[in-house]
Amino acid sequence: MDKRAELTRQLRSARGWILAVGLLNFAVEMFVIYIWWNGRIDPAWRTRLTIYDAGILVYFIALWWFAPIRPVLCCVLALAGFWALQVFLAVVDPDTLAQNVLVKALFTIALVKGILSARRAEQLRRELGNVFG
Repeated sequence: MDKRAELTRQLRSARGWILAVGLLNFAVEMFVIYIWWNGRIDPAWRTRLTIYDAGILVYFIALWWFAPIRPVLCCVLALAGFWALQVFLAVVDPDTLAQNVLVKALFTIALVKGILSARRAEQLRRELGNVFG
């Protein structure tokens, strides 16, 4: 395969995992807040949680945006941000650590795949730089 085409494919894959995890995390949170907890949560608190979740989504979108420049760093920050959020939620409510274990595992696997793609993209970028630089 042409190295430029593979570089493009690997970057697209790494960026795609970051964006997918961010969007799916937001969708799951909105489902929980507006469907699962509907009627059991104060509307003011629901609004505040939505704003917090929107901020987390912006974080993932920013990482997606900057991933072409520093793909490995952005993927690692996405994984670290995801787990920092999980740890924070577990400190606030320890029961959340055991909830949705499958989803957390899948998100982690997706972001690790993103890191692997990003590492390959950076390797290809260096190889192309040696050839054309």
